[in-house]
Amino acid sequence: MVKKYFLPDGRMIYADQGLGQNYMTMVSKPNGSGRKRYISKELPVRATLQAAVNDLEQYSAKHGLRAI
Repeated sequence: MVKKYFLPDGRMIYADQGLGQNYMTMVSKPNGSGRKRYISKELPVRATLQAAVNDLEQYSAKHGLRAI
């Protein structure tokens, strides 16, 4: 299972598959609605889920995000 984190504004951020074959970091409201890509230079689109998860773990550690 992929870890999810809280952003300071209360939204959830997590790695998931986007449209097509690419994996990216997604963001949604706390109730799970409004899913869309979270755009950051530190969180590029990746070819594998593991690469996207690794990027998110580094990002969350750097920015002090709290895991859900």
